[in-house]
This record gives sequence, structure tokens and C-alpha cells, in this order.
Amino acid sequence: MNERILEDITLIEQENFEDAWNVQMLKDTLSFDYNFIIVLLDETITILNNESLPENVTYTELNGYLIGNLVAGESELLRIAIKDKFKSKGLSNLIMNTYLKYTGDKASSYFLEVRSNNYIARKLYEKYGYQSIATRKNYYSNPVDDAVIYLRQ
Repeated sequence: MNERILEDITLIEQENFEDAWNVQMLKDTLSFDYNFIIVLLDETITILNNESLPENVTYTELNGYLIGNLVAGESELLRIAIKDKFKSKGLSNLIMNTYLKYTGDKASSYFLEVRSNNYIARKLYEKYGYQSIATRKNYYSNPVDDAVIYLRQ
């Protein structure tokens, strides 16, 4: 596996999340055959999973990524983030479209949870047909916030 890709993901994690994932967490995630990471390397989308772990990938910058899984006809979007300097350029849409195409005929239900105050992410998810189905009160810490659970069918 190209360690640089994982290290670059962790840098974007630190820009975007209080509970940023580290390289070992990403390796552990990819060790399961139902998990995958969609990465945008420069202008090229690459999908990483435990069967496709490129060793020799050259790129200038990792611009964004999505971490998800696919199990028994259900997919869960675990993380999505764009490098700060590339935000508001439509890259989230590119990655979301790739995610939905990749899981397309294999998933009939899509789940995710998001902080209630993350209005930008919620707007993105709703644009793609996700609907709020439940709230977990005080689910997140640092800072305390509710988790909104979304479903797309």
C-alpha cells in the first residue's frame, strides 16, 4: 500500500474532524473486504480496497476522499472530506457521484450520520436524496452535538 496516500488522508482528516483518523485506523479499515476509500488524486479518482491497494501511484496532491462500506445490499458513508484549499469547487459532488456509481447496483439502502450543526454536509447529502430518519442526542463530543441519521433508498 502506498503509505503516502494514507498519510495525506490523515492530514485532511485533521483539517476536517475533531476525531481525526490516523494511518493505522485507515489500514484497519481497508483490511475488511467490505470497506473502501475513494480518493481524488490530482484529477484522478482511485478506489482503494483490500483487493486494490496500489503501491506505485504518483500524484501531486490528494484533494479529497470518501470512506464507505458495502454489506448485504446496504452501504454506509463513514467519512467524506475535501482538502481545505479545494473546497467549494464541486469535488464533493465528484466523489459522491463516484460513490453512488461504485455501489450502484449492489446497494439498495444507504446510511450515514452527521453532526446536526454540519449544515454544509447535510445540504450535500440531501441533494443526493438522503433523508433524515432519526437523531441521537448528544452523540458527539468535543464539542457536544447531536448525530442526525440519514437514509437514502
